[in-house]
Amino acid sequence: ELGRQSFVAELLNAKPKDFSVQSDAVMAGSVVNTSAGTRVDFIVGSEDVDMVLDLRANIIVTARFIGVNGVAPTGGAAATEVLNVSPVNSRRERYFWLSRTEAGEYEIVVKLSETDIGESPYVLNVAGGPPVNHLGSGRKGLATAAYPSGAGVPTGPAMASKVDFIAGTPIDFDVDLRDEFGNVATIDTETDLLVKYSRQSSGEIVTGSIVRSFEGNKTGHGYKASVTLPRTGTYGVTAQLGPVSVCLPVTEDANAVNVSITRECILDANVVAAQTDPTMSLLQGSGTSAVMAGDRISLHVVPLDA
Repeated sequence: ELGRQSFVAELLNAKPKDFSVQSDAVMAGSVVNTSAGTRVDFIVGSEDVDMVLDLRANIIVTARFIGVNGVAPTGGAAATEVLNVSPVNSRRERYFWLSRTEAGEYEIVVKLSETDIGESPYVLNVAGGPPVNHLGSGRKGLATAAYPSGAGVPTGPAMASKVDFIAGTPIDFDVDLRDEFGNVATIDTETDLLVKYSRQSSGEIVTGSIVRSFEGNKTGHGYKASVTLPRTGTYGVTAQLGPVSVCLPVTEDANAVNVSITRECILDANVVAAQTDPTMSLLQGSGTSAVMAGDRISLHVVPLDA
């Protein structure tokens, strides 16, 4: 006769290692990259977990804005949002998604109860979308500015005024390209934006080097084209984004009954000589070589800058 045996029933739970997290966006480890306004879908997979345990698993997902350009948000912008997670389906998958229109970094935390799963926390990098404010007749938000490097970006009427630049001094030309949500737009600085200075007397062309200034939707110019013009003269300045010419709205009469906006392409850059450099200037004439007493000589100075 078999003796009686006792059994202890232990209630098991799914473990964090039983779950994985995937996304339809570009994903590298715990970093997910997307653009403003794009929906990003995530899948929490659990195919190796017993269905009973899977149904009992409590998956919690939260998201919060952690900043842009290294600056953390404050107040309501820093609040944490709990995202909706779908029930597990027959493919042993749960789904959640989010879409953000403000460029910057977002933290996404995916947990089984109190423990992170996958490579959580994830960082969602939201970049600005394609530029839109350079197209059509309504160039809302578009602005350009040319100014001596280090002098600070001009504001107000100065942005539409002709400025004299010193030969050999770096010049910055800023372009404010925005996406539909007001973020600095994302472009390829090597191929998309071309800022060109053409010397009118000789046809000499100098092209600016383009860099991105900042991310997000703060006030300012998102792109900077830097150039040094060593020769004096008047230069025609053009900026193109692909095949589209980027122009500066010069005047706008907001008080008129019929608002009139005059749009001109970017003003010319006038490059003048720097201060005379005695070491570079020339002394010319018959008196610069050996002469005899009583000879008539002539001298003239050719002042040159550095």
